[in-house]
Amino acid sequence: MKRGWIRAAMLLVSVLLVNVTWYWWRAEKYRPYTAGMQPQVFYTALDPSYYAVDAEGYVFSVAFPGYLSATGNLCIGTPMGADGNPFTDALIIWPRAGGGYDYGLLLYEGENGYQIMVDSRGHALDSAFEPVVQAHAPSAAKLFGKAHAWWDLSG
Repeated sequence: MKRGWIRAAMLLVSVLLVNVTWYWWRAEKYRPYTAGMQPQVFYTALDPSYYAVDAEGYVFSVAFPGYLSATGNLCIGTPMGADGNPFTDALIIWPRAGGGYDYGLLLYEGENGYQIMVDSRGHALDSAFEPVVQAHAPSAAKLFGKAHAWWDLSG
């Protein structure tokens, strides 16, 4: 009987330790990216997210990793066009748990949308998508420039 209580206590302590460690790591990893931002409307302590809009209308956002996940993201989107179309080009940045970043571009051509993984210079990792990326090169360059100006992405 006593042995069962000890096992239950050890399990409880282990679960608490994993949760507290994850929560602390996530806060330390993502909090620096939120400087100058405000919480999203749907912000919760377990699923925090932040946003900001700069003077040119570019939207910046930070989504912390979901529960016990190591994957959150930073995003910057181009301003909505005069036509009111909410589908605009965007750059998504995934901070790696061990340092560094992965990058993806959301690019729209009319009703066609592309989700393309790119390197830190904005070149498609899959060469089949390089023509699409090159067609959006000015937009992609602006997104990368804005992202580097807003966040310290040197790590």
